[in-house]
Amino acid sequence: MAVQIGRWMAHGHLGIRRAQHNEMERRRRDKINNRIITFSKIILDCNMDSTKTGAKKGGILSKVCDYFWELRQNNQRLQDHFKEMLRVQADNRLLKQQVHTYTVHSESIQTPSLFPHFGT
Repeated sequence: MAVQIGRWMAHGHLGIRRAQHNEMERRRRDKINNRIITFSKIILDCNMDSTKTGAKKGGILSKVCDYFWELRQNNQRLQDHFKEMLRVQADNRLLKQQVHTYTVHSESIQTPSLFPHFGT
């Protein structure tokens, strides 16, 4: 009898551990599903029925990946435009300095008179 009680207690202990494991696994799946639903609402702007998530999860994650790639490309394009804008601004400053230098220089040059003896 003691053996059977021991077995029953062992199975009971395993049953408790299994139930705890199942509960932890269920919570993990719920978190993942909630994040997928959040992605669908934020990025895809769609209303997803939580009872029909199984078939849509892969599609949603695929669209999320596409969206992130698009964001990276847009970010790179903006960085390139910004660098070009900084280069153009530097060129513009240099040209303004050159115009100023030439203006000051041209004002200091005396233009010879075409009729030097006329009027004296």
